[in-house]
Amino acid sequence: MPDITLSPDQIELKEKLKTMMKEIKKETESAALQEMRQRFKEILDRTNPLIIALAEQDLANEGMSMNEFLSVCDIHLELFREKVQNPDLSVPPDHPIARFQEDHRFILNLMDQVRETIKRIAEKDSWNEVRDMLPPLKALLDKLMEVENHNIRQESALFPALEKHGIEKPPAIMWQEHTEMRQDKKALLKLFEQNVTMDFPLWVNQMYSLAMKLYEKFLMHTQKEQNILYKVALDTLSQQEWLNVKEATEEIGFFDISDRNG
Repeated sequence: MPDITLSPDQIELKEKLKTMMKEIKKETESAALQEMRQRFKEILDRTNPLIIALAEQDLANEGMSMNEFLSVCDIHLELFREKVQNPDLSVPPDHPIARFQEDHRFILNLMDQVRETIKRIAEKDSWNEVRDMLPPLKALLDKLMEVENHNIRQESALFPALEKHGIEKPPAIMWQEHTEMRQDKKALLKLFEQNVTMDFPLWVNQMYSLAMKLYEKFLMHTQKEQNILYKVALDTLSQQEWLNVKEATEEIGFFDISDRNG
């Protein structure tokens, strides 16, 4: 990870995250762990994927084992997953936002499968032991690229409708994050293709690190869509404009969600 200059407040947040991750790793009492999870969530609500990634990288450099690292990551991700699976914003089932929300659940499930597959691979010791696990992982990564259709529909139908009302900043931010996540997906695919040419533990660690970075970005991005973009759109667009958005998304088409597991 390249050198990145953080503000004093960001450095403080990073150190608090590291301390909390270490404490959670050591805690076994359920009541104490629940209290820590709440404190952890309060810190996470004030941060962003970059600071989380830097905190995790510091812990890895300081010697946190892969198993310890994975357990801590699982805890902090649980704090965001519920909001994606059960968004606060409610719309009719035939509304364009309803399909965007369904997309979110599908993509979350897909990213969970990517993470779990890499974790299972990390339990092995050599390339020979994981050869049969690589094709399913590649299929999941290919599907991640296919679900870019979700972003394309927003960029082509929803964002222009908002921009006609002079609402430009939220779509611009979302578009930029779409671009960053697409780059992360491509980087993950590129790293996957280098598999047997790399040292096995190094490859696994880098794959998981990239998958986590993408996962965290997606969770936080989705919260912005739910709490800012969609709410602004619902307050701004007329019924006719929503019909136009729906027609535009249908013309683009949708990715297949029928193969979702769970």
